[in-house]
Amino acid sequence: MQKQHYFIDSPLSSNLIEFKVVINGLEVLINSDEGIFSKNKLDAGTAIMLESINYPARKNILDLGCGYGIVGLYLAKRYPDSQVFLRDINVKAIELSKMNIQKNQLTNIQANFEDASLKIHASKKYDLIAFNPPIKAGKKTIFAIIKNTTFVLNKRTGKLVIVNLKSQGAPSTIKFLAELYQDVKVIKKKAGYFVIEASKPI
Repeated sequence: MQKQHYFIDSPLSSNLIEFKVVINGLEVLINSDEGIFSKNKLDAGTAIMLESINYPARKNILDLGCGYGIVGLYLAKRYPDSQVFLRDINVKAIELSKMNIQKNQLTNIQANFEDASLKIHASKKYDLIAFNPPIKAGKKTIFAIIKNTTFVLNKRTGKLVIVNLKSQGAPSTIKFLAELYQDVKVIKKKAGYFVIEASKPI
């Protein structure tokens, strides 16, 4: 019997979980399930990344590898005049994201299945891309996804924000980003996590 894995489009057992998170004073309601990253609570890295995002109004926002959609849901509330797009390779994640969009009664957000390592196209430019890399996917896959962000980020004012544990490759991520972006900096360090901002694709 094939082992079930998040990065394989296979059926997973279902046990719907409900919880609430509050980030910077904004409440987000979540439905989660088996086989989804951080299924029971907001993970520390994502929380630190979202606490660090403080930009002027953003028009188009991408939650890359959205899981059940917490990043995009929060950003849709944080930037109510924006259009937020959720993308993930996992069908169940997208189903949960759509459920959570309805649960939070948001109209400025949409979720779609997409293999971010292969199918990001430059038809849309984003003013903010938020990404908590799926470490279990491996560095090769993660770096391929990061490289693709250069084609879709607004070259003038866009910001790519990534959270990465120092022990899980933050220094190498920073080095790789410096090959792709003119401006790369760490905007926050907390509990071993680095929140990295990149802008101005080369």
